[in-house]
Amino acid sequence: MKSFLRIPLFCILFFLLSVQIFSEPKHKLSSHAEDLYVYTLQNGMKVFAKYDPLSPKINVRLCVKAGFKNQNPYTSGFFKLASELFFKGASKNEEALLDVLNVKTECNALASSFSADTTSLSADDFLSLLSSHLEQFSASDEELNSAYEELKKSVSDYSKTPSAFINCTVNSKLFERTPWKTDSGVYPALFASLKTGEIRTVLLELYERFYSPERCALFITGNIKPDEAYERASDSFRRFVKKYPSTSFCADSSSYENAVQGKRKFVLLSPSFSKDYTQLLIDFTSTDSAESDIIKASVLNGNKVYLQSVIHNEKLSIPDITYTDLSSRSEGNDNFLVFQALVENTEKVDSASVEELAASLKKAFLLNREEFTLAQKAVIKDYEERFTESISFMELLSGFWSMSDSSSEDFYSSFLDFKSAPLMRSAGTVSKKINSEEPYIFVIMNPSVFKESEEDFKENGFTVINEGDGYWYSDVLYKNALEKALQEKLLPSEEELFLITGDKNVSSDDRFYFLTSREISETVLSNGIPVAVRNIPSLKKAVLCIGIEGGELSSPENERLLRTVLSDCVASNIRSSLSSVLNKEFSVEAVTEETVSFILIEFSPDELSDVLKNTVSSVVFGEIRPLVADNAANYRKYIYRNDSMSLYFQLKNLAFRKVFEGSELKKMFSAKDDVLKNTTMLSLRSSYAALLDASLYSVSVSGAVNKDNVFSECEKYFSILKETSQRKVMPSFRKTLSGKKHSFELIHTFTTDRDPSEAGTEVPVLVPTSTFLDPALMIFSAPEDRLELELFNALILELSSRITGRLPSGAVSYEKAGAFFSYGIISADKLESLSSLENAYAESLKEVGDALKNEDDFFLKNLKTRWELSAFSSKKEELLLHKGLLLGNPSLYLDGFLSVKNASFSDVLSVMESCFPEKPFTAYSKTLKK
Repeated sequence: MKSFLRIPLFCILFFLLSVQIFSEPKHKLSSHAEDLYVYTLQNGMKVFAKYDPLSPKINVRLCVKAGFKNQNPYTSGFFKLASELFFKGASKNEEALLDVLNVKTECNALASSFSADTTSLSADDFLSLLSSHLEQFSASDEELNSAYEELKKSVSDYSKTPSAFINCTVNSKLFERTPWKTDSGVYPALFASLKTGEIRTVLLELYERFYSPERCALFITGNIKPDEAYERASDSFRRFVKKYPSTSFCADSSSYENAVQGKRKFVLLSPSFSKDYTQLLIDFTSTDSAESDIIKASVLNGNKVYLQSVIHNEKLSIPDITYTDLSSRSEGNDNFLVFQALVENTEKVDSASVEELAASLKKAFLLNREEFTLAQKAVIKDYEERFTESISFMELLSGFWSMSDSSSEDFYSSFLDFKSAPLMRSAGTVSKKINSEEPYIFVIMNPSVFKESEEDFKENGFTVINEGDGYWYSDVLYKNALEKALQEKLLPSEEELFLITGDKNVSSDDRFYFLTSREISETVLSNGIPVAVRNIPSLKKAVLCIGIEGGELSSPENERLLRTVLSDCVASNIRSSLSSVLNKEFSVEAVTEETVSFILIEFSPDELSDVLKNTVSSVVFGEIRPLVADNAANYRKYIYRNDSMSLYFQLKNLAFRKVFEGSELKKMFSAKDDVLKNTTMLSLRSSYAALLDASLYSVSVSGAVNKDNVFSECEKYFSILKETSQRKVMPSFRKTLSGKKHSFELIHTFTTDRDPSEAGTEVPVLVPTSTFLDPALMIFSAPEDRLELELFNALILELSSRITGRLPSGAVSYEKAGAFFSYGIISADKLESLSSLENAYAESLKEVGDALKNEDDFFLKNLKTRWELSAFSSKKEELLLHKGLLLGNPSLYLDGFLSVKNASFSDVLSVMESCFPEKPFTAYSKTLKK
């Protein structure tokens, strides 16, 4: 075991405060956050709602106070099992919705939570789904037994690993009175041979006691007003009340006490531990989470005493800082500042050297006022950022709510105290705590290494624990006030909407479109470069996107991927230039498509000027260095060689060579030719020189930025580029395809990731075969109308999902059509016959057509929701914004959003009938049975 064995002990990031429901209807939380509202439903369940009008989605999180802290020795693991079974017994429609939403289920120390990004169309359905599964534990016996046996096997397998030995032992010492109330990964109660009825009895009792309205809360944020969120929740959860009979199986037990109670120094021994490294684990328990974060920040800022004590320790050999880790974790009332390290020269590890390291760490954590203030500022900024972004804010809030006492009356003020907690801490207080600290020390060693120092450790008070010995088991709140507040105060943007539409009840989708599009601005620089800006005040990062016309189409046929390598080199030069001037984290990424190359730079908005200055300087005055070029070219060759082994990659390229027969685009598609085979430094530098033409460039910036500032800074720096040719209209490739089938010869390459040493000595007998499980794909031409493009993509997603369910292998993938390359692809791998894909497509097409003709509302909502959840992410939105700029409308992707959200059955049916024929263009392997 030569790798650093990291212990997965992190459960929550917050420190415990006394928490509960606050008594004011509305609280302004930060300069960038809208108001947060809290309601109590008639059944006693809480609803927290936060309005974020610039979000296209609605994030819904159900939090249930049913976490590991609620376990007793007889129910350990059953809380996790209950959360995994929560959605079992779902109806067909519910399963379809779960598939679309990609719901996340989590069980942590304090709560079980179920969350998903939804839309205005699917929010009601998701709320109703949550309610129905809270109302009744509906898992069938088959589902219950399957989940129980799967978790039982997983836990049993894990319990035999070194990680389990470490985690269980450490937890049993840190939480010696109630070790079953932690998530060590091993749950002994699951080892019992329980019958189905007994398992169900435990789960029903758990549901009765913990999945009850007063222990549940909804956290809703996004493009939905608080009163609307409340109304929807009130309607969905009106039937959620207690209904299970109580049993006595889950009786609490707290009589267990660890045999080594009070001891703090341990040696853990296992033959599976490395002989080359000894792992040290030192846990400090006196600081709260804010104080621990400040200490961690001081280390990140280069705490000299820490570096001296850890890396330059005379007795211990820790190679460098990467062999150490300092982290903070919380378990309810308990917070731990955890130091971990790997030590070489294990024979030098003795009790004195380990205790000396613990003492030197204490000295490192005694910060002077200057060190403390610097680290404190960094932590305060981090805490403030958590309050800015809506979903992060609600995750934080749900964590605090999970820690609250249901009868408490001061939850919200305690939550707000979290934000200011670092500011309220002092260097003197922290030093006093650290000075009086006796940390827990765990030395993790191989027994053969330990023999030399066994007597020393025992004489100095270390308890020796061998593998297997360490386990602990041998009315509506504020409704009238809220309505009055909303009547008295409309947001300025909503007042504008009212003036435009004459309607105070504008839909959330229209509101998102209006509020987002009004934050998008564009201009043209003096040298003709178009610039678009999208202001997103809630973001702490900005993204600069530079588009360079040409893309991979500009690479010569005998130098395929030349433009890709060139873009990678430009990105490398920019990265190198920025690293010497920026004080904060940044990233640089190159994306080369068929007709455009994009350079995406993510950075802190306050460093905009430095980013623009150094980026332009890197492009104009930079040069392609041989080492950078070689690395970029070799990397792309490596990626291409790997891709070429893929049968799908081969088939796709051969299919598009057929599609573009007689066109210059044909050169872009081949899985047989070598790439970059004629590329030299001369050709790279020649191509680089051709980039110094302003007519090739476009620029967009997204984030918390001022448009006027962006425009002036772009003019200041990009004006150095001059137009040397006429700006071209961005091409869009679309060709009507025939419904013919085309077979292609594929190269079958068999590879393995096993080591050659594992090969046997016998001569293998090779049996020739012509039977392969090969791929096939269908290509569809997107509509010419750009506003119908996203309806086309929504159908690609829907059909792919339905085809997946009809093929035995389920290996179905898709590619959506883009702004410039207007083709969608549905492909299937490991097919036994081409007819299986054709039949699955025909059945899915008919199913979708029937649903549209019968005007199935549930189907249309799911289709739109599936598309929306796949359409938006920060980087993806930036590229969509930029591609719209190249087409003359930066808001084009928003128009596409609105076209999907407002589409009628006939709109979707029209696109389906014009773009998805009964017999599409089909490509398949010659070895595939028909």
